[in-house]
Amino acid sequence: MSEILAAIFEGTEAARRALERLRAVESEHAVHLDEACTVRREADGRLRIEEALDGREPRRLPHGFWHRWLSHLLAPRNHGREHDEECVCRPFCRAVAEAVGPDHSAIFVHVDAGDVEPLVRALEAEGAKVLRAPATLRDGELVQRLEEMLVEVPSAEQLAQLALEVENQRVLQARARQRAAEEARRLELERLRAETLSPAELEVIMRRCADAARRGATKLVVLTFPAELLEDHARRINQEEPDWPQTLAGRAKAFYRFFKSRLEPLGYRLEAKVIGYEDGVPSTVAFVLDWSRVHRNATLEQA
Repeated sequence: MSEILAAIFEGTEAARRALERLRAVESEHAVHLDEACTVRREADGRLRIEEALDGREPRRLPHGFWHRWLSHLLAPRNHGREHDEECVCRPFCRAVAEAVGPDHSAIFVHVDAGDVEPLVRALEAEGAKVLRAPATLRDGELVQRLEEMLVEVPSAEQLAQLALEVENQRVLQARARQRAAEEARRLELERLRAETLSPAELEVIMRRCADAARRGATKLVVLTFPAELLEDHARRINQEEPDWPQTLAGRAKAFYRFFKSRLEPLGYRLEAKVIGYEDGVPSTVAFVLDWSRVHRNATLEQA
């Protein structure tokens, strides 16, 4: 079995000097101070922890054990319910927390049960008040239990609250992104409604029709545009209602005007059709320019 001892001294440097003296005569007192540390409070209330390892024997304490445990033990926020419920040696821990105050320092040491009494006598001879953790656990178990006590374990309610806050934040972010996308789409539609077709663009469309005719085609998709551009989202076009031209805007309206004034008198036909859907709703509309009727009429006349 093993114990942890706390030797409390008056004076911020008393513990360090006492540990130095004991190390100098360690063999005379038959004590072992292989894994000891000193603690004192600075003027600003912060802890200063100094480990004193001579390296003669392998370490039994986990690396940084004293820093973690003493910072946890002596921090003011940990003096209440948390220790009462979790600490494996409550009276010892509470007594240490109360004893190591301003103008005090302490030696902490992890020691085998057989070496406890000689070490206690040596520390008391140095003027220390010695506090002992109860030796109720086998060697190594006390340190293990204290290490487990240091593990931060939030309550289920805290984790649930954290998850709720994260989910709420995700929802807010998703809504913000949706609003930004809707605003960007609104501005884009306003731009499209204000657009028109320049003579140069109309000329490009007619050259594409001529190239298609050279390949033997009699019709061509000359323009595509989003259904949202139309006031009824292409409902009338989708249902082939005759007044669908009244819903046009932007480039679609400009091309339809060009068709009526220049192309229809020359025998062209224009078909508006929905070519894309999203969730069953029209999303994309196409203008198909058709010059096949003129070709059929000429063939009939030749026959």
